[in-house]
Amino acid sequence: MQLCKKGTPLLILVILCVVVNSPVSAYQFSMTSSTVYYEASTYPSLPYATEMHNTVSNWLTGTPGWTQTFYHTSGYVDDTDFGTTGMGLNQAELHYHYGHGGDDGTHTYLPFLNWPTTSLYHSEVYKKWDATNKWVILDACSVLTDTDWGSALKYSHGLLGFTSNKTPSTDLPDRFLRNTIDNDYTISYSWQRATQATYDPPVTARVIFDTNDQLQNDHLSGQGSVAANEAVDDNTIYVSTWAC
Repeated sequence: MQLCKKGTPLLILVILCVVVNSPVSAYQFSMTSSTVYYEASTYPSLPYATEMHNTVSNWLTGTPGWTQTFYHTSGYVDDTDFGTTGMGLNQAELHYHYGHGGDDGTHTYLPFLNWPTTSLYHSEVYKKWDATNKWVILDACSVLTDTDWGSALKYSHGLLGFTSNKTPSTDLPDRFLRNTIDNDYTISYSWQRATQATYDPPVTARVIFDTNDQLQNDHLSGQGSVAANEAVDDNTIYVSTWAC
């Protein structure tokens, strides 16, 4: 009996250590890469799909608390990934999309594999990005020239992207996430620093946020303060644009 009594505290200690040291998944990210298109004359294939994902994944899965909820590529990318049915990116705090951007002369869109049959317009995600999601990055040419994309932000916080053409670069997500994680810069400032370090004029970039507090003060989750969700959905957006 004395052996049992002496061994019991040690057993409890081991159990406690396992519980304390178990990783906690507090934040999730998702990613889509639409890099292959049937209409290649309009949208030629894009390079670096795997490298883009590896860059984003390595930074975030290497940061305590972050896990990936989904990663879809080319033929597996569709509008449901963007929350049109309530799921998709609404399951993740951060969503990163890499692909082409399109413009029909009135609005911009994201083309998918079977374009023009499959694509995503802002009207399809109107008020669809809700409280779980915080930030959506559209690493695609010119999509954010159309500020109507800001209408997707019901209680989500912000959109990051471009208002001009640009070339693909794995340096962009690497610099952005280094800014947010190693330097603890705000989301908006991290995107500005990353785009300006990666590109030169005439490339222009933009962010669209739901509130000014989010624009000025949002940090990546776990790296600093995150502003509150908009209390009342008032259809007002806050835009910042800059030359690279």
